[in-house]
Amino acid sequence: MKRKWFLCITVMVFTLFTVTFGCTKEQYNINADITAQGSDMPQYENIISETSQDMLTVEFSIPELSQEEMELYLIDDSIYNATIDIDLNWAIPPQFDRALSFSEGLAAVEKDGLWGYIDKTGQVVIPFQFDYAGDFSEGLAVVWNRDYLFGFIDQTGDLVIPYQFEKAGAFSEGLAPILVTQDITQNRVLCYIDKRGEIQLYTNYIIDVYAAEDAQFHNGIAQFYCYSEDDQIPYIDLYIDRNGKPICSFKENINANPFYNGIALVYDSDSDIYYYINTEFETIITIDDSYYDASRFNNGLARLRDEYVKYIDDTGKEVIQLEKDVSGYYFSDDGIAQVEKPYLYKASEDKNEWWLMVPAKYKWSYIDKTGKYLLPYIYYGYAFGFDEGLAACLIPNYGYGYIRSPLALNIVLNNNKLEFNTTLQLSGGMVLAPLEELCGYLDMNINIDTETKKLVITKDNLKIIGMIDSGTIMADGAEKEYSVPVTTLFGITYVPVDMLTDAIQADTVWDADNSTFTIDTK
Repeated sequence: MKRKWFLCITVMVFTLFTVTFGCTKEQYNINADITAQGSDMPQYENIISETSQDMLTVEFSIPELSQEEMELYLIDDSIYNATIDIDLNWAIPPQFDRALSFSEGLAAVEKDGLWGYIDKTGQVVIPFQFDYAGDFSEGLAVVWNRDYLFGFIDQTGDLVIPYQFEKAGAFSEGLAPILVTQDITQNRVLCYIDKRGEIQLYTNYIIDVYAAEDAQFHNGIAQFYCYSEDDQIPYIDLYIDRNGKPICSFKENINANPFYNGIALVYDSDSDIYYYINTEFETIITIDDSYYDASRFNNGLARLRDEYVKYIDDTGKEVIQLEKDVSGYYFSDDGIAQVEKPYLYKASEDKNEWWLMVPAKYKWSYIDKTGKYLLPYIYYGYAFGFDEGLAACLIPNYGYGYIRSPLALNIVLNNNKLEFNTTLQLSGGMVLAPLEELCGYLDMNINIDTETKKLVITKDNLKIIGMIDSGTIMADGAEKEYSVPVTTLFGITYVPVDMLTDAIQADTVWDADNSTFTIDTK
């Protein structure tokens, strides 16, 4: 991959080196509770900063952090303790050692070295018993045991295809790829089984063990790389039809990928160019050689990377460009992509690049297909994409849990679902909505003093006074405190919905299972 690096200003490097190597571990307790650390911990508004305005650009971006903050982030993971306390948008709290995305209503999770499956409430529905477990696809999931043999279970946990395969991939279009060792040659060849575990397609393609699990059929075509009969060419990328007949092959300088939604990504290492082909193996999009990375199409968009991360549609038109230093992933079937940006840099470990400051830790957010941010940046250790309304996220010292999709949140007013121009948020167990839009739906008048941050909201004879960044309001002279403050996200003022519905004495119900906040003012 092509990389572009820039020399950092000497003084900045020296300062950061001083911070990096001048820390002492006795300053903070890794597992200390955030409330015990008081003013030493960054506060709520610092934790969920908006987009990229908190980044100082000096050739590359360096976070604007004090030396005390840098030491805190470097020597332990106390910042994650803050995240777990303030980001309570958890459908399933962090508790698992490893986790996969939800598929067909279940997710594979690991605890104490064994894998099992949970439902969307976090209930364990298939006990922890497998050495590894994969996603459910077409009603079955691939699992393996401590002898490294693969089999398949159904959604009740029954082993419907016994452990017997050296390697196996998920079912797609009724077939699953497996490896079979030939008796005489001892070559490992690719085969496909049906849901009874019987071989329906036996090929003679000698295939690498790691290539077998991704050799599923998509759009009636399977792609994999296999060893060539030509001694001059070690292996080839091959496409076959459901009869095992070769449709198209590429030599070793061409890296091909499976078809998704009728489009496949191909990389020519000789010319250093990415391009996309259709199922007729015609080139439909050629990517300029200034890009050094590209991803497959999913949900109508593909990711490219040069100096910036960009997304194109299936005509090749650029539709999204992320900010500098922000990395993006491909869009999930939910129409959401996770993005990450560095908040901590360290010296490169490459002895030939000792002068470089490279990203060490990241914070994460999500965007929709227009490029709009759906959640504030949060200090996750890692964040998966959203599938079936939930995303697995890692909080160091706690484990993996699952957060709800902001697109799944709803507010229903007098039996009518409300539509907002920006996403609803869930924090501290409370639903937050854009203040001005919500006031409009509730027939309230709103005045915001941008200098003092004072809010005055009126409705008939009711008067509510509050402040941005405060959880305290005065409603008709009576003071009331809320655990979540009025806050500004993405340049928009958000308010806990309860603040306004309590003031007008509306009946409310929060349905956590359906992520719906219901308001009845009648």
